[in-house]
Amino acid sequence: GSSRYHFGGGSRSSRSVRLKQFSPEAFLEITIADAKDLNIGDGDKVKVISAQGELLTSARISDKLPRGLLFMPISFPASPVYELFSTIIDQRNKAPALKLCAVKLERIVENG
Repeated sequence: GSSRYHFGGGSRSSRSVRLKQFSPEAFLEITIADAKDLNIGDGDKVKVISAQGELLTSARISDKLPRGLLFMPISFPASPVYELFSTIIDQRNKAPALKLCAVKLERIVENG
């Protein structure tokens, strides 16, 4: 989805020094309950995996989502969210289904 401080695919807004002060990098928003179940803390690195692809990002704990739902903005070219989606065309509206997809979420444990 869209981010408050960036717009579109981020090709212009992600280069703005001022906007980066508010939202410097991609993130995945996850509910408090789901984060607890998956042992994910605020700022932890996570891997998001779908049938089409995977990417790495940071987790943000939120109370704004229903349980079982994740949110990730599309406006950070470094984390290409659309690579997680299938390019199958919906026969009714003749557009790719780019609003939601099923994913697996894994916390990345860093050695150190």
